[in-house]
Amino acid sequence: MEHMTLLEYIFNSNIINILLTAAIVVYLIKKFKVADFIKLKRDEIIQSIKKAEQEKVNQELFLAKARENNRSTRHEVSSILTEADKIADSLGAKIVSDAEVEAIILKQRNEISIVAEKKAAKGEVTKKVAGAAFMIAEEHIKQALDKELHLKFMHEFIDNLDDTLSNTKSDQYKI
Repeated sequence: MEHMTLLEYIFNSNIINILLTAAIVVYLIKKFKVADFIKLKRDEIIQSIKKAEQEKVNQELFLAKARENNRSTRHEVSSILTEADKIADSLGAKIVSDAEVEAIILKQRNEISIVAEKKAAKGEVTKKVAGAAFMIAEEHIKQALDKELHLKFMHEFIDNLDDTLSNTKSDQYKI
């Protein structure tokens, strides 16, 4: 094998292809302003990163406020629940107290009603007993009067009979 010259070496190797490809790439980069496009995209990415960092700061502030609101809300909920328990206890005690008073009033009304019912029943029984006593007394009086009247009528009849017989005897002697 012979030794190759530099020109032969360049032509036989891929160096020309690489140089031509590099030249075409450089030409295309300048023609289409790829450097400006890359710079523009780089600036957009930098702006996007800055916006993301600012948004991150804003969201961290929002998160801190939300946590603080959460703490204060928990405290408010706790105080509201405590107050609700107090109100519930108070209302419960008032309801029990009102129920006890109502029970006492109801008991008094029932006792009054029972006394009134007893009086009414006693009056009814007394009225019935008095009515029965009057009926018995009336019957007794009737029987007593009937006996007396019967005796009176018998005496009158006998007297009348005696008078009639005496009159008849005296009339017999007159003839």
